[in-house]
Parts: sequence; C-alpha cells; structure tokens
Amino acid sequence: MFHSKRKLRWKWPNTYQEPSAPRSRDNRRHRDLMQRSQEYPMEDYYLSPYDGHLAKLFVQSTQAIYDANSNSTWRRTHIRNQSPLILQVANWVLRTLPTDDREATGEEIALVCLKWIPSCVAMLLLVSSTSYERQALADGLESDDLPGASFWTSP
Repeated sequence: MFHSKRKLRWKWPNTYQEPSAPRSRDNRRHRDLMQRSQEYPMEDYYLSPYDGHLAKLFVQSTQAIYDANSNSTWRRTHIRNQSPLILQVANWVLRTLPTDDREATGEEIALVCLKWIPSCVAMLLLVSSTSYERQALADGLESDDLPGASFWTSP
C-alpha cells in the first residue's frame, strides 16, 4: 500500500506514480475545435470525452507492473473495482474458503454459512434494483428498437 514513488492528489485517481522516463522540457502547442491555441509541456495527454480538454494520461496497471522500475512516459495507478458490485458480493462469501488444496476447517465453513444469507439478500436487492429492470417495467416489458434498425431489414 505504501510505496516510495507514490504521489497523492485530491482528484481521481488519488494515488499514482510519476513517469520515470526522461521528458523533454519543450512545450507543444494544441489547437482545439474552437481554434483556441494553448501551450502544454511535452507529456502524455488524451482528449477528455466529457468536455474535450487535454487531460493527463493515467494508465491502470497490475501490482507487479506498478512496483517495477519503469521507463514509461505516462503516470501509473492501480486497477480498482473492475467487477460489478453483485459479483463482489458473491465473492465475499467464498473468499473465506482456502484457495489451495487443503480442506476447509469447520470455522471457515461456519463463516461461509453465516455470510450466505446476507449475501443472498444483498444480491436479490441488487438484481431487483437495476436500471434495466425499471426501464423494462416502464416500457411495458417491451424491448427497445435499435436505432437505425430499418436499414437492416429487407425491402
């Protein structure tokens, strides 16, 4: 968790590593769609899909890559919460069991049994509260047509 190269900031991602490859001190000019021209340092950027501004590039990496010496030019951060919440709840129960070849003890099995009912209730609530189900009920259980589906039909 604590890493000597880690930097903190308020904006997401909160923790990251600075690139370690040598960078040029020159600036580059960027002209956006509104023909505004701005000078930026020579770093890795991407166009933000939300408002079109140049944003600094952060790449999510595994723990092994994050800890290794890098010669990259982009900022690195950890991979976070990539699975849906319902899968995280389902795995919460089974995380108690051993992953190696040894048999589960009675305490581990009892803990799985205690976690089972709350996880089933949580998964039921998660499945019943999805936006897809609410939208399907609002539409009268009819599926939405694909936009442009008329182009795919035969004359």
